[in-house]
Amino acid sequence: MAGIAKNSPKWYNLTACGLFNYPRVNGLRIRAIENRPQLSFCVSIFDFLLLNCSAVLPSKGGQAEQKSARRCIVNRKGFTLLELVVVIIILGILATLGIGQYMTMVERSRGAEARNILGQIRGTAAAHYLQYNSLTPGGSDPSFSSTRAGIGTTASGMIPAACSLSHYFSYGVAVGASTVAATASRCTGAGKVPNASGALSLVLTSNLNTGSDTWSGTGYQ
Repeated sequence: MAGIAKNSPKWYNLTACGLFNYPRVNGLRIRAIENRPQLSFCVSIFDFLLLNCSAVLPSKGGQAEQKSARRCIVNRKGFTLLELVVVIIILGILATLGIGQYMTMVERSRGAEARNILGQIRGTAAAHYLQYNSLTPGGSDPSFSSTRAGIGTTASGMIPAACSLSHYFSYGVAVGASTVAATASRCTGAGKVPNASGALSLVLTSNLNTGSDTWSGTGYQ
């Protein structure tokens, strides 16, 4: 240790802080040099690697004395204000992205209601088409309509034509000779809470002549 006199207080401090190779037991065992009495300081290796350890040894006439257990004074270096600000900014960005993705996934899960009910409407329309060979047969044969699809507001258990507290969506149908477009519109008010903050919809268009189905809409693809 150039510049530090042997047997000086600084010499003993450096020795006690593990700058020389001494046996290790459950961490770092530190003892005084030369013929000095052994000093037992057990400091975890983790603390020695990450912290600046300085064992202050009392001295008398330049000689170390062991009259009681010595303590290791550890100087802990904290984070700077800039480092904390950077970490907070990064956490804020990650939280914003995470919350946005979470809300999107939750809203898509509510779309399961719409997919289920639109599928029911499609099944009812298909049954009507098989019976009359058309959704709009004319004559005395009835045409397929929202009422025949089970959509209405007058009876409990009906598919809601307007927003109600029992559903996230309101429903409607548009009918052609062999096609039916069933639409689910997300409620922005008066619907099952929480209501949507924007216009969202899901549409199932079915061609019963060819048997093809097409999903479209906003927010649930």
